[in-house]
Amino acid sequence: MEVKERIVSQINQIDDEALLSELELILFNLQSDDRAPFQLTDEMRASIRRSEQDFREGRTIDHTQVMQEMSKWLDER
Repeated sequence: MEVKERIVSQINQIDDEALLSELELILFNLQSDDRAPFQLTDEMRASIRRSEQDFREGRTIDHTQVMQEMSKWLDER
C-alpha cells in the first residue's frame, strides 16, 4: 500500500469533526499558491484571545499538573 492510500485509509476512519477540520486547514495551507504564512481562522484567533486573557488573569496550570492530566487522559484512552 502506498503512502497516499495509507493516509486516505486513516482519514476515512476518523469521526472527529474537529480533527478533520484541522486536517483540512493544514492541507489547504499546504496547497495555497501564495505560500503565505499559516492563516488563522476567526475561531483560532478567538481562542488565542481567550487564552491570553486567562493568562493575564492568572488562570494557568503548571507544567507538572499538565503532564499528570495528560498522562491520566492517555491512560483512559
